[in-house]
Amino acid sequence: MPSGTPITLEGEVDFGSGQSQVFLRFLGGLGTSAMPLPGDTQPGSVSVSSASGVSWEAGQSNPASSGTLTLSQAAGGTIRGSVDATLAPSRGASTALHVSGSWVC
Repeated sequence: MPSGTPITLEGEVDFGSGQSQVFLRFLGGLGTSAMPLPGDTQPGSVSVSSASGVSWEAGQSNPASSGTLTLSQAAGGTIRGSVDATLAPSRGASTALHVSGSWVC
């Protein structure tokens, strides 16, 4: 990767199992980004979906989203992340969803 090229991290964290399973997907650069995340200059998004297909999103296409996404990368490629954000309703949802927590993957 050329020097000065921003690093983009992405992944998915799954919580629960069966019908109660929830998926958190993230995409963003190193450090803390405010939502809604900036457009082409720094790609970024956070989405949460359930096993039943209901979903919420924050990113360039959801200007109603707010909060922060923080990502870092440790040795061996481990990604540490945290989010404290309100996600806009997407598929099957009618109200916003507040998500707060951290993960390692």
